[in-house]
Amino acid sequence: MIRLFGNDTRRNMIALATVVGFVAAGSLSAHGQTRGGGSLNLVVASVDGEDFDPTLFRSAGQTTFYPLVFDALIKKDPETGELAPGLALSWDLDADGKSWILKLREGVKFHDGSDFTAEDAKFSLERYMGKFGAVPATGSERLANLITSVDMVDDHTIVIRSKDGAPTIPFDIASSEPGIAAGYMVPSDYVAKVGAEAFNKAPIGTGPFKFVSQDVGREMKFEANLAYWDTVPDVDALTLRIVPELAARMAQLRAGEADIMSGIVGPAIPQVEADSSLRVIPAPKGHIVYMVIGGMTNPDSPTSKAQVREAISLAIDRNAIVQHLLFGHGEPASLFSFPFAFGWPADADEFAPVYDPDKARQLLADAGHGGGFELTLYAATEGRDFAQAIAQYLETVGITVKLDIREISQVLAEARNDEGKQKPRLALIFGPTGSGARADTGGLLYTFLFTGESINQPHGDEELSQWVGDQAKAADPSARAQLISNVLKRARGINAIMPLYYVDSLFAAGPSVADWKPISGVGYPSNLNSVKLNK
Repeated sequence: MIRLFGNDTRRNMIALATVVGFVAAGSLSAHGQTRGGGSLNLVVASVDGEDFDPTLFRSAGQTTFYPLVFDALIKKDPETGELAPGLALSWDLDADGKSWILKLREGVKFHDGSDFTAEDAKFSLERYMGKFGAVPATGSERLANLITSVDMVDDHTIVIRSKDGAPTIPFDIASSEPGIAAGYMVPSDYVAKVGAEAFNKAPIGTGPFKFVSQDVGREMKFEANLAYWDTVPDVDALTLRIVPELAARMAQLRAGEADIMSGIVGPAIPQVEADSSLRVIPAPKGHIVYMVIGGMTNPDSPTSKAQVREAISLAIDRNAIVQHLLFGHGEPASLFSFPFAFGWPADADEFAPVYDPDKARQLLADAGHGGGFELTLYAATEGRDFAQAIAQYLETVGITVKLDIREISQVLAEARNDEGKQKPRLALIFGPTGSGARADTGGLLYTFLFTGESINQPHGDEELSQWVGDQAKAADPSARAQLISNVLKRARGINAIMPLYYVDSLFAAGPSVADWKPISGVGYPSNLNSVKLNK
């Protein structure tokens, strides 16, 4: 609001000049925040599927654009990595130990101007649980198994109830993590009005950007939501371009056609570091890279023997891979979790990976496979160099490796193929991140190691599976932490899943970017409403 001073012409001119100068320096949001304006151009290798409806979640790359349009009930604090209020201001465990009471933020608007209320939260969660049809492809089967009902107390309070107690629910609905999309809130009235198919093509959320258009396989366009309840984007518009070739992404960045580029791996890392016009922006521990082993429950498969699986682990020089292929932007992984996650064992150092090819050969001989055997190693295109290095390490101890390089979606499908699970094979996966839902190790382990729920190969250890199930229900934090610790160490002992190394997710920014801090542990561009451009 401009305050004028009656007939005092001089003071009125000063007041008007001050406002004009302020607006010229940057536009104002609906909340009075000064904004820089301009357009942000982002190039990525893939988004692994371009459905906007969160119930159609299929792959981690979709979390590049979901947080632009949608907000989660709970999110990750970019500074601390801890769970933080999103559309839910608070979440408290009820006295019964089985129900979570969530207080929702008031005054939040969807992009069409309608209010976000408890009705939308209930509707969204029930969609993920399959109340309106089959359990959707969101990774939320776990949520459907845990939650018995979502009840409205008032317009801004819901209660999430479980049968046996579910201490992980706040993590399971914190959707900054690839692997689950059950925290993103959608407008109940709008979805009911237009239908699921139309909603998928013209999505509406409460997020920092509004969807504008999509050229499938090429680009997506968004505009700033100036009425956003949190940090309003500093830019007017955002374009997300899909450019699979690393060289082409680099060329666009250098030419100023892109402001931020994701997917900096291998030799591209020193290239960016050597270019004074560019800079590397890391998200530490963006992924844990691991291998799943086929044939563990088939007695005719060499990999059903613990000595063989341990030999495979001992044959791989993880430190060399980190230094020569990751250029130091990572570290060897000992357990299938993250050191900052709940339940990380105090004695985790005792399980640090060892490189010992001589011992690997001896274990193979002890298992009756001194003459070696053959297996297939599946890897995604972007993991080719890592797969080739692993194959060479295995061949030095006598294991013949056939490489099968495919697109990431095909590698994941092959890893979960029921017939293939009985064969001696490996699948190299750039897997879960240390953020969001899976920062709670228990949720991570339930998805990957619980019998009947595992998305990878079966391990055949029923006691291990029982521990995983027990921790998901344990209300006492110390008891639950001990169960998780036991699971992590047992899983490492039998190599149910073979952790290899943590990878820092690396992004490159051009000279147009003045400031941006992605969320630590997130492997995809995040916190994009915080990007500030040079003017």
